[in-house]
Amino acid sequence: MRLPRRPSDARPAAPADLSQRLSAVTLRGRRRRLRTPEPNLVMVALLTAAGVGVAGLLAGPALSSAFAGSPGQGLPQAVAAHPTPTPTARPTPRATLGPVVTPVPVAPAPTAVVTPVAVPVRPPPAATPQVTMPPTPVPTVAPPPTAVLQRWFSPPVGGHWIDVLSPPATYNFEFSLARIYTVPVAGTQPLYSCLLNGKQFISLLATCEGQPMQRATPIGWVYSTAPNNSVVGIYRCVAPNLDLFVSRYPSCEGTVSQGLLGFALP
Repeated sequence: MRLPRRPSDARPAAPADLSQRLSAVTLRGRRRRLRTPEPNLVMVALLTAAGVGVAGLLAGPALSSAFAGSPGQGLPQAVAAHPTPTPTARPTPRATLGPVVTPVPVAPAPTAVVTPVAVPVRPPPAATPQVTMPPTPVPTVAPPPTAVLQRWFSPPVGGHWIDVLSPPATYNFEFSLARIYTVPVAGTQPLYSCLLNGKQFISLLATCEGQPMQRATPIGWVYSTAPNNSVVGIYRCVAPNLDLFVSRYPSCEGTVSQGLLGFALP
């Protein structure tokens, strides 16, 4: 079946003159080249846009008969034979509802009971007792021991007794001369008790100047030189009856002085 031609595709009447016919053919070919591209390409594009399979059309009799005529007459017949399919609206898919699930009641979680833990309270640290150290005592040096040098006189004997100890019974106490050390001290010299014709006297020599010793140990110690102004000098004196005694006065109380024995504490 051939499709009817459109009015624009109707061929014009062929001129009788050969030159006119050639001119018309030439003019028609130019128009066809300007208006229409390659017929087969246009057909493929139209069929593709219409959704028609190219392989099925090429095998069908309609396409063979459409291309059997002239190139200008085949395109409208192929289009008419296979109209553009009307797109069918696709049904909207319905939502499939599953089975109704009944919520299972969930028991609330048990509330944890927090038992207060007794935190042991540490007692405050005991205050460290401050040990008060007693002040360090400053060692005090005890002064050396001393004894009182005394003078006695015996009228029956006619002489004096000079010692730190008590004399024989016939002697009477006169007065104290000074205090002398009973132990050796730096800067001191010893005093010895001696006898001359039964009379006691004091000497600086352990030999008693050749006379018998009344006692072998010294009766005390006196400074050989004065360490300060607080000391007093003691002197040995001799009376006319050869009484040797000790005095605190350089004048020996009107008798003869035999010299300084030393310095003692007042």
